[in-house]
This record gives sequence, C-alpha cells and structure tokens, in this order.
Amino acid sequence: MKKYLVFTLLQFGVSAMAQTGENIEKTMSPHQLSWHGYVRTGIGGSNSGQMVNFLTPGNVHKYRLGNEANSYSELTLNYKYKEQDKKESFQVYYTVAKFNPYGERFEEQKPYTAQLYVEMSDLFKDQSKLWAGRKYYDRQYADMIDYFWLNTGQTANYGVGIKDILWKKNKLNFAFFQFKYRDKTNPGVKDLNSYTFDVRLKEMFISLNVNLNFVGLFSYRTEDVLHTLAAKKGFGMGGWLNYKKGFITHVTSVIYRKGPQMTQNGYTGQGLYEFQDKGGKAVREYDLDKSYSFIMGNFFQYEQKKNYTLHAILTYVNKSYGIGNVDENKQSTDNRKTLNILNLGGRYIKYISKHFNIAVEAGNEYVKDSRRGVEGSMQKISLVPQISWDYGYYSRPVLRFFVTYAHWSDSFKGMTGIDNNNLYFKDKTNGLTYGVQIEYWW
Repeated sequence: MKKYLVFTLLQFGVSAMAQTGENIEKTMSPHQLSWHGYVRTGIGGSNSGQMVNFLTPGNVHKYRLGNEANSYSELTLNYKYKEQDKKESFQVYYTVAKFNPYGERFEEQKPYTAQLYVEMSDLFKDQSKLWAGRKYYDRQYADMIDYFWLNTGQTANYGVGIKDILWKKNKLNFAFFQFKYRDKTNPGVKDLNSYTFDVRLKEMFISLNVNLNFVGLFSYRTEDVLHTLAAKKGFGMGGWLNYKKGFITHVTSVIYRKGPQMTQNGYTGQGLYEFQDKGGKAVREYDLDKSYSFIMGNFFQYEQKKNYTLHAILTYVNKSYGIGNVDENKQSTDNRKTLNILNLGGRYIKYISKHFNIAVEAGNEYVKDSRRGVEGSMQKISLVPQISWDYGYYSRPVLRFFVTYAHWSDSFKGMTGIDNNNLYFKDKTNGLTYGVQIEYWW
C-alpha cells in the first residue's frame, strides 16, 4: 500500500506538468504529445483487520463511496500528427492500467495494456473518425456504482470501426471486435474466438433538451470441439434517452441481450462462455441457446453548484442462465436458472465551501438468485467529509475521509463482506469500514 501511495504522488507530479504538456502541443506542431490519467488509492480498515467491499452475491457492481477496497490507476499517452492548414489528423493512444486490491502486495498485480489504437480524423470531409486497435469504445457509465451498462469493446484483442458519420443530422457508429476464450482448466486446448458487431444511431434530437440513442449488437462464437458445442450466434438491442435542462441531467436506458451476446459484467464486452472455472474444474453454467439478459437503468442528477448535488439511481437486471444446476454428466438437475438484481440508491453532497463538502451515500440492493437458492437484500450507508478542488459531483482531485456501515440478510452470510485477506464477516450480517481515499483525474 505504501508503494501505491508513492506511485500516486508521482502521478500528481506528472499531472502538475500538464500545463507544460499543453505548451509542448503548441510548439511541436505538426507533432503533438499529450497525456492524461486517473488515480484512486488509499488505506482502510474494518471491525477487524483489512478493509473489505460490501457486495451482494451475484453482483460485481457496488455503491462506490467509502466502499472501494482497492487501488486503480491509468496513464494515457496521446501522439497526434496534424498539419496546420489541414483538417485531417492521425493519432496514437496508449493506456497502461494497474489494479491492486487492498492487502495484496504491489508487485502481485502487474500493469496491463488497457488501450492501444490509432485514429484518423476527417478523412471523408466530415466529422467521422476511423480507428483500429484495442479501445474503450463509447462506454456508457453510471459512476455511483461503477457500472458500465454498455461497454462493447473493453478487453477485446482488437477492434476496428468508424464513428461520428453524419446521417440526417444524426450520428452513425460502426465497430467490429474480436475476443478470445481461454479454458484455464484445459490449457493445452486451442482458444475459442468470438466476434461482435456494434452499430449505433446517436443523438436523435427529440427536442432541445432530449435526445435518443439506439444500439444493435450481433455476436458469433466459434465451435467448441472439447465440449462438443456448436458455434453460437447471439444478438442484443437497446437504447437510451438523455435529458438535460438547467440543473437536471437524466438518463434512461434499456438493453436486451441473447445468448453469447450476454456479458459477464460491465468491465468487459466479451460474451459469456457456457463453462466456468470452479476450483480448476469446468462446470457448465449456461445454455446459450436459451439464456438472455434484460437490463434497465435510470440515472438522475440535480447539481446546484455552490449549494448541493443530488445523484440517484435505479437499476434492474433480469438474467436467465438458460439451464438449472447440472450434475457430473452435465445434465440439468433443477429449474433454478434466473437471477434478479434491483438497486436503488442516492448520493447527496452538501458544499460547505469551494474546497470542503460532506457527502452521504445510501443504497439498497435486492438479489434473488434461484441458481444459488439465495434471496435477500443489503443496505449500505457512508458518511464522507471531502476536501475537493472545486464545487461539483465530478470535481477532482478529492481527498475523502469515510465511515461506511452495511447490513445484509441472513441468507447472504459467508457471501458478503469477505475476501482472502479478511474473513471476519463470514458469519456476520453487518459490518463497519473506515479509511481515507484519494481520487484524481486529469
């Protein structure tokens, strides 16, 4: 943890040179070099020992404030070539990232390449951009629960696409991605490939304050010879409505996915694989001919700077595994095949001054997982005094001092508030954590 804090201070030093970087952009024309990044780290504890995350079973997205027992950082370098008398430009982006759970040594988690792609702009005498490589592709995000509810390209081996094609005052985006499935239980077996095609129609203006966006998705997964599974096709469709007026911002989203177009979580665009690694053994969890997911979200923000900010979310997930629990012969033993998750929560920030505010975040998560035979809920609340750079929900850098309390159902015992570094809550139904966190982007 000390090494990560040192690393954070170094990142602060790099960002302090950002103004110098801006000057470089002006003087190196047509060659321009810039950088930006993100750092989140801190220290924390609990009732007994290392700080843990309060997370409901079957869920990977949680209420973030005062509930992140990990460090994460990204650094992006951007080289741009653009001649002064031309609109066309050529850019190269490289992002290196590092994730480190609290309690693990800094060296245990290696940095990895999160993005590496090239982008060419204004090639067709409009605003369109052609890109190729590994890219965070037009991610749609709910910050309060760290939820990328549309994230097609992340963790892909490579992708290629064209975006911002002007069509009847709207924008068209096309993208193609390739993913690999690696069977860790059979390392000698050839990897499977999957391919995803993503098309979006964006910014259809309904009124001055409202625009509508659509997405269509198609996936193809190659044949799995080892498990005698034929090649699979999947699809997805959905859309989202943006509303912005005065102090109010509101997003409503709906996404439906079928078969291998379903994703494991919001941090990857890779489609689901039928078999999951359970203690070194491949266990079938999905029948992709029958599985589906339906996700709905409402994200509301009212921000009256210099006074207060209110952020609220409502999300619902309905997921079918397509198959119940299975026996050693891979035959279904029951009809327990659905997962339902309902999230309702909010964050209130009261600004005492430009550089000091007090935030309170509260949320309720309800889970009904028929596969595990688990049903229950968890309530979480955090009190967080913050030293911030400016007014605003997204103002960074910010230094947080937090105390978090959570209470969960008896059925969640042993599945909530535990990790490899702290098993104190394995037979508990409530817990307390506390600590200090720094978050910064530039």
